[in-house]
Amino acid sequence: MKKTLSVLLAALLLCSLCVIFAAAEDVNPDGYAFNIDSVNVAVAGEKTTIITKQDLIPTANMKWSVNIVLDKVADGLYKAAGDAVPGSGSDPDITLKEGQIILAVHSSTSDPAQIDEYPNVYGKLNAMAIKAGMYIQLGGGIDLTVDGVVKNGTATCTVEDPRTADTSTGTSEAEPSETESSAAESTEAPVSSTAASSAAESSKTPETSDAGITALIVVALAALAVTVTVIRKRS
Repeated sequence: MKKTLSVLLAALLLCSLCVIFAAAEDVNPDGYAFNIDSVNVAVAGEKTTIITKQDLIPTANMKWSVNIVLDKVADGLYKAAGDAVPGSGSDPDITLKEGQIILAVHSSTSDPAQIDEYPNVYGKLNAMAIKAGMYIQLGGGIDLTVDGVVKNGTATCTVEDPRTADTSTGTSEAEPSETESSAAESTEAPVSSTAASSAAESSKTPETSDAGITALIVVALAALAVTVTVIRKRS
């Protein structure tokens, strides 16, 4: 009986891991804005925090959060030093270098269908999809020198350096022969386009592909078959 229960639990664990990885592989975090709840405060359920101090890591409760170490690029701009690391139940083995910080994102589920109960599920899925070299730009008046709760703080992920993107979207000057009204129109158009693009990015939600769902179903059925076979043999 004990052996049967062990096999059953192992199968359930395997299915859970498949749910997490299948969901994370199909998420594109480019343009996703994380809500930052605090700075140098222990990670709480369904919250996202930033840790800047090495001595806080053992007490920051990052055992089950998705943790990303970030290198400082400029004021308010950081770059992922490595891929995101999901919590495994123990304190992460991280040694911060000069200028580095940790983005810690927690949610108790990886299933978007449970967003009403676990509101930070999309934050977790996008955090898990962050790869080395992606950029994180802090906004909303986040002050990393002040520990505590943050109001309206954000951390926006981009694949490319946002400074390069800002430069490439600059508007050109109007030709001397153009009228003032034409110049005004040519200046306003890119602004409207940028605003629309920003609005679209802020409302992005991760999507799970059919391939990910299919793989999950296959693994779940295989695990179920193994469990049933073992139970029959034991009986």
